[in-house]
Amino acid sequence: LKMVAGTSVRFTAVAKDYAGMAQTPSGLIWMAGSGTINRNGRYTAPKRAGVYKVKVAVGKLVAQAKVTVLPAKKAKRKKRKHKG
Repeated sequence: LKMVAGTSVRFTAVAKDYAGMAQTPSGLIWMAGSGTINRNGRYTAPKRAGVYKVKVAVGKLVAQAKVTVLPAKKAKRKKRKHKG
């Protein structure tokens, strides 16, 4: 996943049972190497560009995603002409 510094995205987790049927697990624990993530999986990237990991755990199972944070573009300021 690529995203711009300071922006947010929502992660979701789906588990499959023994028959391959999708299940929405309960009791998920979300973790972010940098930036923040809430209990609903909403991740806000840090302000510093880099490559980070977001993890989710339920019981002994852990999954992770790599997040590439791109620098935010700085707003261009218009040069003002001074009348002398």
